[in-house]
Amino acid sequence: IKDLLTMSVGHATDPTGTIMQKPEWVKQFLATPIRDTPGTKFLYNSMATFMLSAIVQKVTGEKIIDYLEPRLFEPLGITNKDWETNPEGINVGGWGLRVRTSDMAKFGLLYLNKGKWNGKQILPEAWVEEASTAHIRQKPDATPEEIATLDWVQGYGYQFWRSRYNSYRADGAFGQYILILPDQDAVIAIHCETPSMQDEINLVWKYLRPAFSKAALPDNPQNLALLKKRSAELSLKPFRSYADSIGTVSSTTGILKNKTIALQDNPLKIQTLTFNEAQNQLILMAQTASGPLPLVFGHSKWIKGSTALKPPSLTGLAINSLDGLAPFAVAGRYRWKDKNTLELHLQYLESTHHATWTCYFTENGFKMETRSSFANLGADKIDVTVTGK
Repeated sequence: IKDLLTMSVGHATDPTGTIMQKPEWVKQFLATPIRDTPGTKFLYNSMATFMLSAIVQKVTGEKIIDYLEPRLFEPLGITNKDWETNPEGINVGGWGLRVRTSDMAKFGLLYLNKGKWNGKQILPEAWVEEASTAHIRQKPDATPEEIATLDWVQGYGYQFWRSRYNSYRADGAFGQYILILPDQDAVIAIHCETPSMQDEINLVWKYLRPAFSKAALPDNPQNLALLKKRSAELSLKPFRSYADSIGTVSSTTGILKNKTIALQDNPLKIQTLTFNEAQNQLILMAQTASGPLPLVFGHSKWIKGSTALKPPSLTGLAINSLDGLAPFAVAGRYRWKDKNTLELHLQYLESTHHATWTCYFTENGFKMETRSSFANLGADKIDVTVTGK
């Protein structure tokens, strides 16, 4: 179990990408050859974390999300969470837990306070110390320059990364952080989508860490009011469309009236798309083998809703990807880029990711290009091209 906790299983390469495309994860993990002596070499391995979840379920008879309910989630007031499951009905462990940013901060505070929450010892203090201590080095031969500048060579504890400045953290792909700074008596929780997690954490070291003070800050009602005002004004602005730029809406909006496109076989597994546009709103009905998936988009505004359409995901190749999660909260907006090109933007509100569908209507047929935000960090990459009539 310690080797799983410290990601020092002994595999030659991370088997996660291969195993998650098969039905029996536990069996596949145990069948993966061990090259190195367990406990001697660090190798990031999300399947090791999955196995910890599988062990908890085997021993207790409960999924880890249910096991943690009275022991962690309920005491900390963490609600409305869910966790992906694998084909065997086991929470995937290494990813797929959905909680609020404020809930991430609560977890960090629990560790900052050595396992106490509101005066009650939720976790043993000795466990907090043990889990946050480096037990293995990611790169034993790291140079002094690397040790001084990189937060991924500072050592690894029990599922925690050690960081510079006597801190440690939980982190996830694209910049999800729970950063615990004991010397500053502080926790920083971040949801982000970035191609460079090191650049992101460097901003913390450059701007936030120096701003901490041991003494309490004096009251500053003017700055507090300004902060609240700016926070309330934060938003993703709806984009301008072709209609806006030429000064008329009627020439481009409202032209799609119950227009159905039959699609060729495609990775999205969508059979038909039906477009209905009226009064600066577009309703898109995506028909799949399992039923219709309605999506609503606003012109020059966001329209919120929910959908069973799965969002872009790093683990999208898993045969069970995003199974076990509730319908996804979304906001949609659309614009006409020109008279024949429609752009749909779907923002997944419980995630940092979004999807963009660009639809081309021509005399010869229909084409749609899909792009996911995380696949396009720093590039314009088409994920899927779909054609139809």
